[in-house]
Amino acid sequence: MANEIIVIQIRKVILDVILLNCIGWPILFLFLWGSAYQRGFFCNDTSLIHPYHESTVPSWTLYITGIALNCVVASR
Repeated sequence: MANEIIVIQIRKVILDVILLNCIGWPILFLFLWGSAYQRGFFCNDTSLIHPYHESTVPSWTLYITGIALNCVVASR
């Protein structure tokens, strides 16, 4: 019984290391050798002449939804 628990824990650690490498190496590669695309700012850009609008979703709705989704996911 104890050997099965150790094997399961080792499998979890190995899976965590594999997933960390799958995510970490591309991020490190992009950080070290990637370059961001830079765009210029043009005063005659027509998309900049639109008036400013307040947010379409109230902040309290985002807070409640975010907390509720976290509670649902964490309770599973």
